Order: sequence, then C-alpha cells, then structure tokens
Amino acid sequence: MVSSIGGNVLVISDWNKDLKAYSIPKDIILSIETFTGTKGFKFVDETYEKNKVTCYFGNIPNQGLLSEFKNLKWVHFGSIGIDKLSHEFISNNSLTVTNGAKTNNSGVTTYCIGELFRSCKSGFISRVCNDEKELNRNHYDKFYDFMIDYTDINLCILGYGDIGKELTKILSPIVNKINVVTRTKRNKYENVDFYEINKIQDATKDITHIINVLPLHEETKGIINYKLFQDLDNAYYICAGRAETHVNKDVLDALNNKFLRGASLDVYGLPNGEIQQDFIDNKQIHLSPHISGWTKNFWPNQSEIILYNINMYKENNFNKMKNLVYCEGSKLNE
Repeated sequence: MVSSIGGNVLVISDWNKDLKAYSIPKDIILSIETFTGTKGFKFVDETYEKNKVTCYFGNIPNQGLLSEFKNLKWVHFGSIGIDKLSHEFISNNSLTVTNGAKTNNSGVTTYCIGELFRSCKSGFISRVCNDEKELNRNHYDKFYDFMIDYTDINLCILGYGDIGKELTKILSPIVNKINVVTRTKRNKYENVDFYEINKIQDATKDITHIINVLPLHEETKGIINYKLFQDLDNAYYICAGRAETHVNKDVLDALNNKFLRGASLDVYGLPNGEIQQDFIDNKQIHLSPHISGWTKNFWPNQSEIILYNINMYKENNFNKMKNLVYCEGSKLNE
C-alpha cells in the first residue's frame, strides 16, 4: 500500500523513524530501509510506484538518485546547505526546495562556543591528563604560554548566516576582538570588523581562533587552505560549516608546521564519505561525526516545519512554505 498526502502522492524519507516519533503522520511516509552510495534506494515497502513519488524528506540522495522520480515536486533537506542539488537540476525539474534553516542554530552555536573555550585551556589539560596520565601540575609548565582566557581571544568567524550572526551576538561582549567574513548585511558591534570574502587573508591576521560556518558554493570551495594557514601563529581552527570549504591536507600541514595548534572538526569527510586516518590519529584534532547541530530540539523543530509545509503542499501553496529556497524551480532573492 502506498503512502499519500491528500491525493495519490507518495512520500519518501530517510528520516522515517525520527519523523514518526515527532507526530509526522505515519500514513504519509514510505521509509528507506537502506541506502548504498550510488546503488540507489531499498524501501521497506517494495510496492511503491516511482511515478507517484512527489516528495522527498532527508539528506542522503544526490540528484542522480532523485532523478529516478519523474514527478518529484518538493524536496526538503534537513540541513541548511542544499549543494547536493544543482541549480540546473532544480530549475529543469521545477522543484520546490525547503531546508532545515534555524532548526539546529542553537546546537551548532553551542558546539562552536564549547570548542572555542575548551581550546583555550582545558583542551591541553585534558589531553595530558587522559593521554599521558600525568597529574603533577609541574608537568604543565610547557603549556603555560598556550593557555589563554576568554579576554585574549581574537576570533575570526567565517560566514554570517543565522549561526554566524548568533555567534557574533553572543561572543562580541566577551572576547577581545572579532573579525567576520561575510557577503551579507552587517550589524554594528563595538569590537567587530567585517570583511568581504576576497579579504579573508586580512580578516585572519593576528587571530587566535577561526570558526568556520561557511556555506558551500564555488566561491568558498577550498577557501580555507595552506595559503591562509601559513600566516597564522598557533591559532585554533573550528569547522562546523561544510567540509569542502577547507582542504584536508592543508589542515594537517598547518598543524605540523605550527600555524595551527589544534582543530575541532565536525565535518571533515573525503568525497567518498570516508574519514581520513591521519585525522583520527592526530591528537591535536578533536573530531565529532557531523552532529554539532544535534540537540533534543532538532527533530521537533524539523517536524514543525514539515507539518506546516505538508499543509501548504496539499493546498498547492508552494510559495507559502517555510524555509523556502526554491519555489517551483525559481531561486528566491535572485
């Protein structure tokens, strides 16, 4: 039996279990049981009809897989970035696209601030305590010059979307200085300077910490690289944006050359989805598996958006959907 919204419309989702747990109607979701790279979908219910699939909720498939569904009308991504779908694909298929903007802002912000303060002091202490089992306080003299308090932080925030704005608002009254790299409108803060993205080298001069929350597009791909790192002096790098905005090898080289003294990476995957072994082995790198946005509020926030948009879908009011990025093939704010 196929699932439907209103008429005979099939919905597919790789969030099946979580969405059902948060009041998404059970009769509208046809779950994906497994997904294996480029091999396609395997559904729990194998009676589905591809030509009736019109909605997709999730994060996994690329446009090659979604192109199997010729009548696809609406795609909702749980993430903010929708870079897995090209503008051409969306336009040619007249797709309406919504995203998960604002559903994980507080989670990512909490992660970034936590790693920022952890790196100032406790990161060094816990590493020696845990790895070397050393509890003699004299052992820590060699870290004295690296342990700073929050008033010494000179921070560069890369990206000024919702999360970048929230970080700036929270941290500007606390830290010594913030440089923000952005293409968007600026808010005025006493100790915050704003830089265009082509001035990123200037923005990172004399910086103790970098927080990367950049989106991925042609202008930002690989923008965090060795050229940028080589002007740093034992800075700390935090990435909760998109993995492709930095060059993995250059992060490792920067650590080896002491341009960086450490890194916290929530995103770091290779193109095939694997984790670079050098990252796992490097004790200067603190890894997490792309979960910086996860809190107990994430799924209720997602579900609220999807439930509202389902009603708009039923009424054929695509232009009234929340978190709208594309409406029937046209990108907003172009």
